[in-house]
Amino acid sequence: MKQTDWEFYKHMWQTDKGLRCCSLAAKGLFAQMLCVMHEAAPYGYLALQNGLPLDAAKLSCLTGTSKRKLCQLIAELEDAGVLSRNGQEQLFSVQMKKRYQ
Repeated sequence: MKQTDWEFYKHMWQTDKGLRCCSLAAKGLFAQMLCVMHEAAPYGYLALQNGLPLDAAKLSCLTGTSKRKLCQLIAELEDAGVLSRNGQEQLFSVQMKKRYQ
């Protein structure tokens, strides 16, 4: 059975030094991405519910952010170590992968 909610660990959010160094815009995008990653398979990866990777164009539409700005914010999150990519270049949450897989 698929989980409908997950526990938000305020402490983890506030003590992640990489995330704390990110802009408010990057943190907001990351919060939206976490919601998508929670519904994805595999868990914690940026993917549609059918498992297909969610590319920048689709994520741009989903979040109402220009593709250019979205790519800048994703790069900021990757540079901070909050997001990473697998061998197929699919984004995933480092913390979600650590905690739930």
